[in-house]
Amino acid sequence: MRRYEVVHLTPNGDIDDFSRIAPAHRAFEDSFGSLGRGALLRTDHGVVAIEDILPGDKVKTVTNDFQTVFWREAMTLMPSAPGQDARMEKLI
Repeated sequence: MRRYEVVHLTPNGDIDDFSRIAPAHRAFEDSFGSLGRGALLRTDHGVVAIEDILPGDKVKTVTNDFQTVFWREAMTLMPSAPGQDARMEKLI
């Protein structure tokens, strides 16, 4: 099991957020496990830690200059969750 948190832009431009507890499914793992907390990204207003990026901020990309962030997600690992593979209890 994992806790998934999402911060996103709504159609009218407001920022909204929600969190859910869900199984450690590959579709979620691949999407939510991209960058670790503390990863630094170049934005149009300087270098910012990934957890401080908000939807609407502009982040420098490798191929397309600055692009607007539409959502940010986070995943919390839950060690010793029932039915979880023992390998998932350790960060590597």
